Amino acid sequence: MNLFEIDHIHLDLEVSSKDELFDFIANALKALGRITESADFKKALEKRESEISTGLGEGLGMPHTLDTSVMFPTMLYIRLKNEIDYQAIDGLPVKEIYAIAMPNSYQKEHLELISKIATIYIDETSKQEIRALDTKESIHSFISKNLK
Repeated sequence: MNLFEIDHIHLDLEVSSKDELFDFIANALKALGRITESADFKKALEKRESEISTGLGEGLGMPHTLDTSVMFPTMLYIRLKNEIDYQAIDGLPVKEIYAIAMPNSYQKEHLELISKIATIYIDETSKQEIRALDTKESIHSFISKNLK
């Protein structure tokens, strides 16, 4: 199983809160067969979020956790239909989400993935490019290329 597949991309998702977003993420991962229990995974996301917001600023959220409920390393890319309050570090709402689920033993890979995603958004051209893409195929291709 690959970390990031085309069916891990969700565009124009309608949620109105971070709680609804976390429900969606946990249920999507369960439906994909990537986690054992959606409620346990959601609790792990909430615990991680309580330590410090994963709202990184400029409309980007990156909920992530290492947890025993995760069977296969997985990343989802979600673009929301409408921005939501996320208690991001810059106080701005979030519209673009990378959700990362890793087994406990994947600490190094977890940090490397976060770093690679952040690199996309540090570069203004890359950030504008991904935000302009509007198909799952083009988004998958762009992200996959940048995660190598």
